[in-house]
Amino acid sequence: MTPDPLPEKALPNEVQVYLQAVTRRLPGRVRSAVAAELHANLHQRMLDHSLGLSVADAWAAALRDFGPPQQAAQAFGQVYRWPQLLRTALAALLLGTAGYAAARTLNWEALGWRSAGPVQETRQLNRVP
Repeated sequence: MTPDPLPEKALPNEVQVYLQAVTRRLPGRVRSAVAAELHANLHQRMLDHSLGLSVADAWAAALRDFGPPQQAAQAFGQVYRWPQLLRTALAALLLGTAGYAAARTLNWEALGWRSAGPVQETRQLNRVP
């Protein structure tokens, strides 16, 4: 069992609520990664603000910097969606290429189907008029 990446006790309630509001709008497979990344970014932003503010005010300023949870969820969703889209496109390309290669090597006429492409063209060119 892996430990929880977020030490819930160390975070103010407002930050916990914000993290939950952002991650519940995302697909389940990326929630923990987004929560960890967002927590780290918020914490760093809080540390940046803590130079001139109290810790509670620094957390509030960090949350304001990141905007509404809907906006943050949308931004993270776009970042984590591209790898999935690329994997899907690559799989479709590979399957299409494999299907094309199989179709070019099979003897379709033996199955009762017309052959496609240069094979037919070559046969037509070799016919004597």
